Amino acid sequence: MNRRRILLGGIGGLWGVAGRVGAQPAQAATPSLAQQPVASHTFTTLRLNSADGLRPYRIEVAIPRRPAPATGFPSLFLCDGNAAFMALKPADLEAAPGLAVIAMGYDTTGRFDFVSRNYDYTPAVNGPDTVDEMTPANRAGGAEAFTALIRDTLLPMLAAEIPLDPARRALWGHSLGGLFVLHTRFRHPNLFRTYIAASPSLWWYEGRAFTDPPLPPPSPRHVLLIAGGAEVNRRVIAGRPMPTPEETVAALKAMAGRLGAETLILPSLNHGPVFTASLPLAVQFATKTL
Repeated sequence: MNRRRILLGGIGGLWGVAGRVGAQPAQAATPSLAQQPVASHTFTTLRLNSADGLRPYRIEVAIPRRPAPATGFPSLFLCDGNAAFMALKPADLEAAPGLAVIAMGYDTTGRFDFVSRNYDYTPAVNGPDTVDEMTPANRAGGAEAFTALIRDTLLPMLAAEIPLDPARRALWGHSLGGLFVLHTRFRHPNLFRTYIAASPSLWWYEGRAFTDPPLPPPSPRHVLLIAGGAEVNRRVIAGRPMPTPEETVAALKAMAGRLGAETLILPSLNHGPVFTASLPLAVQFATKTL
């Protein structure tokens, strides 16, 4: 049976959820999910710093209220955790009462820390000389350092506080966060079982992050790629045009072919609204695959 049909048919609410949340303003500032009453989860907050001391992180964790399985809870890790926990609704978590959700954000009151995320989520295609294509004065290329922070620091911190199953982890990210999800799947396929990339920035350095084939995991991994059908890329990079909506969808499908991934195109949605629309879909996909 076609796996994409399983996704769309098996989760009957996928399109309904996408339509419900996709209409919300992508930049609306709302209270963090951790500050709202959620019947199915409690919350705790962890803090840590990058290895170079330049980026402080705030990690908000939604912990199921139910007893943990013998192997620990399955978990979903979210890039851009500040904005993600402002976009997710209590009902989204309550629909997945056994899933721990870890929002990896920055220790700031803003939804995004653009300088930090543009470093953390981008592969070092030019080695230590990699810069932000959009703002060349800023460093980029910190994806390996951020992966190491998750693996060597964050995961042990979480394990000391919460019973999590190391074999059942999922990772979600949008835009440059989606680029990081794909980089992790290509280079560290064993770190997570499920990978969900929404509107991934495949244009980053003209795709040079993915010239080599992905490393094969020891067992099948679940990958879901999501994009809007009307994604207009307004970034300005000197010397080259940005992809059209049609090119964005084509690149996503080509990447799906390389990874054996499922794809979900959300008609009429532009880049920003895909952030909000993809989050409850990620919760559902993680619940299905972990």
